[in-house]
Amino acid sequence: MNSKNPSTIQKALPAISVLMSVHNGERYLKESVESILTQTFTDFEFIIIDDASIDTTANILESFAQKDPRIIVIRNGQNLGLTKSLNKGLNLARAEYVARMDADDISLPERLQIQKDFLDHNPHIVCVGSSTIIIDEHSKKLGIKKPPTNPELLRFHMMLKNQMTHSSVMFRKESILSEGGYNEQLPYTQDYDLWSRLLMAGKNMANIEEALVTYRSHAGAITQGKTRETAYALATATVYKNISKYINADKTDIQAFIETFHKQRVGSIHELLIFKRILRDFTHSYIQKEEVSVENSFRIKQYVSAENKKAILQYLKKRLGVLYKTISSVKRKMYSKK
Repeated sequence: MNSKNPSTIQKALPAISVLMSVHNGERYLKESVESILTQTFTDFEFIIIDDASIDTTANILESFAQKDPRIIVIRNGQNLGLTKSLNKGLNLARAEYVARMDADDISLPERLQIQKDFLDHNPHIVCVGSSTIIIDEHSKKLGIKKPPTNPELLRFHMMLKNQMTHSSVMFRKESILSEGGYNEQLPYTQDYDLWSRLLMAGKNMANIEEALVTYRSHAGAITQGKTRETAYALATATVYKNISKYINADKTDIQAFIETFHKQRVGSIHELLIFKRILRDFTHSYIQKEEVSVENSFRIKQYVSAENKKAILQYLKKRLGVLYKTISSVKRKMYSKK
């Protein structure tokens, strides 16, 4: 049975709809919700989809909803999964801007204000993310993820790998709905698929250099553990579609390139040559078709050069490792005969 806070229904439209879906998220939920409720920007509705949780999630959400009328709790009668729950919340959102939030992450106090200001002043941008502070399950800082910020450079990098932390994004609702929302056939990496479709439709995205969210990396995260391989396969399928738009190449070669690029693993000289050729052809075609500026073309080529060097080093490391093991084995046999 669905439940919502009726006191929000008759109010004027909010400036932002914050959208969260949670399933059995009791461990980090309070901290996550509070990080939104204590934002410096206050004109928002907070739509939280409880995806049929069986822990204390429902009680936690009810406690918050009783105190803050901005919260709208929707409880799914059965577990729908993240993708369908997000689309459900997206269709309920009343604001022009929608900010995503995950139940185990934290938004820094000025996040909503900074991202709203950015979208207000950049009407050509449909979705904006930010740099991300990475923490572990005990809130220990592990590092900072700093993705490309320039829309033209971001577009190129997004063809090869997702550069948007899902819980850091704020987007224009109508732009997302015009692309059909999240693909409900995808249980994972639904965000990367959506961003790629936006870019393929000629829409622009950006990241803010400042870290505005804290992302929690832990064993219960959706792309951890048993789901990791499935998520990886779905993500690389999106990369394959992206690359195939720009070059005509053997499917096996593109897959070998993606495997090398994402896992940074080069097993043979043949794989190394494939990697270099596909990356070269894709980069050249991309720059030409997208009419990339001279300055950003130079930056892209610098990045590609660095990736080529990295692949060569991985190959040499592999070969030297084999050589080292061979020499060690020979030495052991020689000593054993003495």
